[in-house]
Amino acid sequence: MTVTLAPAGRPALDALLARLTGERTPLASALEALERGLRAVALHETIPAARPALLAALYRARRRPTLVLLPTPDAAERAYADLLCYLGEARAADLFLHRGREAAFGSIESPAERSARITLLAALDAGEPLLVLTSVAGVRSYVMPRTILRELRGELRVGAEPGWEAT
Repeated sequence: MTVTLAPAGRPALDALLARLTGERTPLASALEALERGLRAVALHETIPAARPALLAALYRARRRPTLVLLPTPDAAERAYADLLCYLGEARAADLFLHRGREAAFGSIESPAERSARITLLAALDAGEPLLVLTSVAGVRSYVMPRTILRELRGELRVGAEPGWEAT
């Protein structure tokens, strides 16, 4: 049997899975719940190996800021690596891994880690569609309030004097 998925993938995949299993797919159920206004869905009814593919499909279908809560920092990092494969290069810029302070201990001093945090906060503030993976520890960690982020934000332009001496 040869199966060809439509470019969007989701309708053909849902139809194939429904035909093979005789049941609604977790993806169809999750999308329906979100379209009805439910603010959160759980993918615990699926096998762990399928969850990154389902998350990628949900994100592609909705393209809204999405927070994925995972039980441990290790699970968040594994899901991040898996989602990089499923989302592809075009959507990889939408994917963020938020580490809790405990999980990022030692790496938080890294300029790359700090830059990733600031980029995430700026993207959240702008309301950009993004997919954020974090653990329970990450949700419990302190995040700069939006008002403070906006007050501290600056803009640099090529050829303009940044004004470092003025502060």
